Amino acid sequence: MDVSGISAASTAISANELKQSVDIAVLKKATDAQTEQVNALLQGMTAAQHPYLGQSIDLKI
Repeated sequence: MDVSGISAASTAISANELKQSVDIAVLKKATDAQTEQVNALLQGMTAAQHPYLGQSIDLKI
């Protein structure tokens, strides 16, 4: 069996595993950033609400 071929295959597998790990880390960071943006948006929407709206009904008879 060719030792250099085994070594090359091992190196390729290691490089692929590293690439996958980096891709997963980048995806996690992007997901975390998006979650923070959504939370900030929701907090802003909550702060913009008027507490007096929807508390009463105006009727004319």
